[in-house]
Amino acid sequence: MAEKDTTEKILEAHNDVFSDILNVYLYEGKHLIKQDELEAADVTTGYVFEDALRAQERDVCKHWKKENVQLALLGIENQSDIDRDMPLRIIGYDGAAYRGQLTVDKNQDGSFHRNHRSRYPVVSVVIYYGQNRWNRPLGLKDVLQVPEGLENFVSDYKMNVMDLRRLSLETVDQFKSDFWFVADYFWQVEHTKDYKPSSNIISHVEEVLNLFRYALKDDRFSIGNIVNKGEEVPNNMCEVLDRVENRGIKKGDNRTLVKTVENLSKNMPCSIEKACELLGYPINEYFTAKDEIKRAKLVESI
Repeated sequence: MAEKDTTEKILEAHNDVFSDILNVYLYEGKHLIKQDELEAADVTTGYVFEDALRAQERDVCKHWKKENVQLALLGIENQSDIDRDMPLRIIGYDGAAYRGQLTVDKNQDGSFHRNHRSRYPVVSVVIYYGQNRWNRPLGLKDVLQVPEGLENFVSDYKMNVMDLRRLSLETVDQFKSDFWFVADYFWQVEHTKDYKPSSNIISHVEEVLNLFRYALKDDRFSIGNIVNKGEEVPNNMCEVLDRVENRGIKKGDNRTLVKTVENLSKNMPCSIEKACELLGYPINEYFTAKDEIKRAKLVESI
């Protein structure tokens, strides 16, 4: 899971991808956040728990500035699983960012004063990759057990969730960066149980392929498997999948064959028969490989 989270962060950290995601979610695809207006922000903040200083780390965070004026602090958090306490985590990230704006400046005489620079908003978006619909709390009040009579006095704090598998096709097509390949894949497998690759050009090839590699748990998407030394890396999904199939599993590698078929079946999700069809393996090869693994285990146990 850690590798997958890292590959998501690496792709999203590119300014063109980051701005694209936020433009689609916040502005319905209008190109209002420009990639050259973004600056990397510190993703680590501290908090005190049980009398100890602890660190909390965001996935991706950037300053949005125009002409040196800070407009907002924007953050992206990735989730593969539903987390009931996600609103608490988001308010922790955002609260630390607001608290950080209360810095002090040093006067010429050595004294200090609180700065009076304009305060800016903090906006966090959770990108949810999971198979099941997000049916857990979307706000602080949904997490808390509020005693009767306090309902009107407890402030709510809503969080923003982009449920990737349940975006409309219209929304998917608003993406203009490499994130379109990710959103398009999840839309297709969610709505058609199949994936037909595009010939569109990929800008950040290695980052996209690594995300597919770990999201699908399929090592055939590794750069080392797709290209030989001296070869050019393919820059579209059609050619990538051609190479994935051509340099796929050796028939004698029973464990790898079974693992790859079952991982694809689980992650799409689809039947074993459909997974074999998509991977180009006759269904009888899968069952033969599975039987040989069982026989090998029996021999080892004697």
